[in-house]
Amino acid sequence: MARPTDMHHFVHLVLILFPLLILILITTPVQGDEHTDETGPGRLLLDVYLDEDGKALVIGYADNLDDLSFLESSEYIYDEETKALYVLTGSLTSMIGDSWELELVTRSCWDEYLVVFYLPSEVVLEAVDGSEGLEYQVAESADSLVVDFWGYDVKSPAVTMRYWPG
Repeated sequence: MARPTDMHHFVHLVLILFPLLILILITTPVQGDEHTDETGPGRLLLDVYLDEDGKALVIGYADNLDDLSFLESSEYIYDEETKALYVLTGSLTSMIGDSWELELVTRSCWDEYLVVFYLPSEVVLEAVDGSEGLEYQVAESADSLVVDFWGYDVKSPAVTMRYWPG
C-alpha cells in the first residue's frame, strides 16, 4: 500500500503534468484519417510517467486499444475522435524481489511506435530490452531517467525493463 506522502507526490505529479497534457493536445496537429482502417496498422505514441511505487500516468495517442491489455485493470479515458489516451495504472509493473519489472506487450502491428518511459531519477536500470524492430535509448535528466523505444512497421512489440528503486 502506498504511503500517504508517495500518493501525495503522485497526485502532485498528475496535477503538474495535466496542464502540459492540455498544451500538447492543443498544439499537436491531428493527423489525417489514414489509420482508420480497423484491420490496418496504426500509431502508438505514449509517454509513461512512473512513480516510486510502480504506478504510472500514461498519456498519448493510440489508434487501436484492442491489444493494450494493461487497460483492463486501469482507469482510463479514450477520445475516439482524436485517439487521445489518458491512463492511471499500476499494472505495467510488478515487484520481483527487491527490483521492479516493467512490461508493455501488444499483439498488434504498429506502423509507428514511440513509447517514452520517465522513471524516477534515483532508479538504477538492471536490464532494458525491446523486441525485434524496436530500438531504444536511455538518457538522464535532472528529475528523470528517460528510456525511449521506437520502431516503424513493428509486429507485436514488447518492452521490458528491470530496475531497482533508488
